[in-house]
Amino acid sequence: LGAFFIYRTISPFSGALKVENVDVSFAIGEQSGFNLNKTALTFGTITPGGSAVRNVIVGNNFQFPINVKVFAPKHLTQFLTVEDNIFVKPGESIKVPVTLRASQYAKFGNYSGELNFVFLKRNS
Repeated sequence: LGAFFIYRTISPFSGALKVENVDVSFAIGEQSGFNLNKTALTFGTITPGGSAVRNVIVGNNFQFPINVKVFAPKHLTQFLTVEDNIFVKPGESIKVPVTLRASQYAKFGNYSGELNFVFLKRNS
């Protein structure tokens, strides 16, 4: 499975069945810490060279299979990865891992943005 985020440049949402926006935040610092916020995708603090994983539940309430694409702001794509081919059957809910990785040279700081989960009808 490949893993990446698509940086949106030109209206990637055309043809979307729906778009779910999820706030994401994390810090890179000297000591690790965590945040258990259930209303946003928060990772807490990781150290340079560290990583963390949080899951997002994606459900399909449509009567047909869907694909879900995840878009992230450019300043977060160097840190975050997600499965690039998310397929969800009708009536199914799946866990989608979002992985945060900071290189050993990552700059200390607070990072935040919004991930866009775009639901598309799966072509047969």
